[in-house]
Amino acid sequence: MRRVLVPLVAASLWLAGCEDGPEQIFTPNSGDPAAQNGHGASDPFFQDGNQDFTSTAGTNDNDGRARFCSESQNTRVVEHLVQRPIVPDVEMGGVPMRNPDGSPIHADQLVGTPLYDADGVLVTGGAMLEQGGGLCDPTVYLNALTWGPTNEVVAFINQETRLIETLMATQDYLGDMNGQFTRVLEDGTTEQVPMTVRLRDRVRLGDVELDEYTSQANQAARPRAWLNHANVNAIYRAVRETWFGVESIDPAYDCVAAKVCAIIYQTEEAQEVRQTTLLYIIDSGVILVFSPEGEVIQLQIEPVRVAPFETSVSFDFGPDADTVAPTLASTAVPGCNVTLGTGMTWGDFQASCVQAGDTRTLDRVDYDVYGQRNGVSVRFNGVDLDFTRRVSDQGVLRDGERPNDADVLTSMTLTRTLNAPVAEFVPAELAVAYKARLEARLRAAVTLPPEDEAGKADKGEPDPMDPPADPMDPPADPMDPPVDPMDPPVDPVAPPAHPFLTFELTVPDSLSDAAAPIEQLFYTDASGAQANWNNTVIQQVRALYESLTPAQRAMVDPQVIEPTWLIEPYVDAVLDRFSHGQSEGRDAVKQFRNTDDRRWVIGYANFIQDDVPYRVTVQYSLNYGAVTAVTVGAGWGEIDEILQGWNQSLRPNRGLVDPPYPYYSVDLALNPDNPYGLDGQGIIVLGYDRQLGTLDVELQRTGVGGVTLVPLTVSGAPADDRNGYLRQIRGERYEFVPAHQVSLSGLETGMLAYVEADGRIGRVGMGGFKQPIQLCPGLRISYGDDVPAAVEAWTATAGVDRYRECEIVFNYSENGNVLDAVASLTNRVSFVTVNQRAVQADLWR
Repeated sequence: MRRVLVPLVAASLWLAGCEDGPEQIFTPNSGDPAAQNGHGASDPFFQDGNQDFTSTAGTNDNDGRARFCSESQNTRVVEHLVQRPIVPDVEMGGVPMRNPDGSPIHADQLVGTPLYDADGVLVTGGAMLEQGGGLCDPTVYLNALTWGPTNEVVAFINQETRLIETLMATQDYLGDMNGQFTRVLEDGTTEQVPMTVRLRDRVRLGDVELDEYTSQANQAARPRAWLNHANVNAIYRAVRETWFGVESIDPAYDCVAAKVCAIIYQTEEAQEVRQTTLLYIIDSGVILVFSPEGEVIQLQIEPVRVAPFETSVSFDFGPDADTVAPTLASTAVPGCNVTLGTGMTWGDFQASCVQAGDTRTLDRVDYDVYGQRNGVSVRFNGVDLDFTRRVSDQGVLRDGERPNDADVLTSMTLTRTLNAPVAEFVPAELAVAYKARLEARLRAAVTLPPEDEAGKADKGEPDPMDPPADPMDPPADPMDPPVDPMDPPVDPVAPPAHPFLTFELTVPDSLSDAAAPIEQLFYTDASGAQANWNNTVIQQVRALYESLTPAQRAMVDPQVIEPTWLIEPYVDAVLDRFSHGQSEGRDAVKQFRNTDDRRWVIGYANFIQDDVPYRVTVQYSLNYGAVTAVTVGAGWGEIDEILQGWNQSLRPNRGLVDPPYPYYSVDLALNPDNPYGLDGQGIIVLGYDRQLGTLDVELQRTGVGGVTLVPLTVSGAPADDRNGYLRQIRGERYEFVPAHQVSLSGLETGMLAYVEADGRIGRVGMGGFKQPIQLCPGLRISYGDDVPAAVEAWTATAGVDRYRECEIVFNYSENGNVLDAVASLTNRVSFVTVNQRAVQADLWR
């Protein structure tokens, strides 16, 4: 379990000086300081071992220490590792990608005493694992092991399971990834062309050095560009032929068009600006990161987990327009249909989608066990399948453990690497839905100034206090004809509309009207090049904003040029399509968030269908310029059932026949009758397992038979290990309160409760909270709200005095660059913020 360690700040020691000043006489201490301080005589301490002053530095400096290698041994190992060739899907720097049987490697397997063969060569890779050797003592981080003084070799690990996920070489790595590919000449003959890939150098294809930068639109005119599609395909062919045994690839095959080769820009919507770029060869697990000048500055390899069933699949979210029933259908393995919400188990999946005798598929899969240890995400190449269990019946899962045959499918995640058509992802239809939402958002962002009543006379409008003109009076200008009182009144001239009030998007005709994989919205621009329509929209809106006068800019929300603000309506359109419109229902909850770097827009939709909760999550990356992953889940978990029982009990009915609001949320923590609220005693901590990071608890459950206790094992940390929580008190300081940290994470609801020594809950935290929480009287914050903006607007209305009474504190990161949270000391409530938007609510007593 991932655990956050909170340092305790020691109290300052105040020293009081004597007031006698220079007249005080000081005399030296003539006694025995050790005896005066209560210390008796003791023998001097010597470190065990035979290291002496004549030892060469680094030779025996591991004696008496918990290390496998001396400094000189470690240096020898690193010098060997950084010169090893890089072999995709096999090893990097001698660090193997997987065990000889294909299963993932645990981080502990790489640490140990190095072994050498008869010729004195370091044993690495799979042979090292079989012989029980290791690679000395890497530097250990939360998510990685590294070797070398500048981390030349990095093995990224899953923080929960400690399994190796990715290997990366950084700029000082000396080894190469050289290969060759077959080129077909004009006369039909072929030749072998070498490919040279080294860190800090440009890629070479034969005698051609790839030294040109290009955008996607201009790539065809840049034959020496590393992102020119012909060169990308040459690199792809070299990788497949050299390391994956592919004898020949059809010369007409385009890995970019097939979305097997992904080209990624650091700032995707501004590709014309020279920048860091990335080439991801998806079916080979190879990632090349290029500097703006074209040098390879990072090289990553990932284990290839493509299963036979996912090589040819299609996906849809339901058979009709109103029902959500997500189904992945494989044509590569007949009869393999993975459907959510039908009770499909891990045993059912294996029987229908894993062919008889195929042990390789399941051995190469990554089994990512939940932190709550009640489920496991089975990660293939382009799809993740999540299976969960009732822990009270089957016990918790351990790191890397596979699901039991009875564990039920409760979630599926599709990534852009799946390259499978999704029935709901029709670019032309999504563009139309996006157009309507974005235009409405832009119009709402304009605030026209109130009409200047005092200036009406200046505009030639009559003063209502003046007597009406006599129609028989002659006109003021004798040349003007008199006004006929029977004529209809002349409408006053309308003020010029703000440009954003009349802005309209044009949906390109070249957008596809067929189901496609989740990807960019590609269209053909005026020059005939393929372009990303979302990026074009961002550029159009920014260009319009730049053309405004200062007075017009003052009328519009400056967020209109922020890419995440502009893309959020698109994510909303995707949520609506994938939920078949149910994200707009009465009890549906729709939420959005970003990341602090403002490169992601993440949308969530929760809705109830036939009394079953469904969850849809859409992730859009501005680095890709596309939706990169979609997750859909269904059903309640054991913890959900307990909390939902209290939700139904504590919330009032809505009207005569309508049931209570269907979701448990953190607002119930303020209900004095809630055993899981502040001061509640609904959680009894019985014991804990430090190795698994779990607590044995009894949870109060309400039902027809009254309140009962349910024994359960949940994720958590005991107060015995100096765990607890911080509460913010007057003076903008924190106070540490010892408590058990109890995680109650179900499929639908996630809550962290802190149980203090008296058995009462002292703090409650919830991410993804579905009901707003009051920060100050009259100031309610919902998930995704811009908290500083909401506070500023409330203060402008409520006044500075009420702001001061609420005692609002803005908490920033240590360097002061990022707003972490906003708290009210008066109301004892805090909101965790990301990109200034509320993503978690915390309340304490």
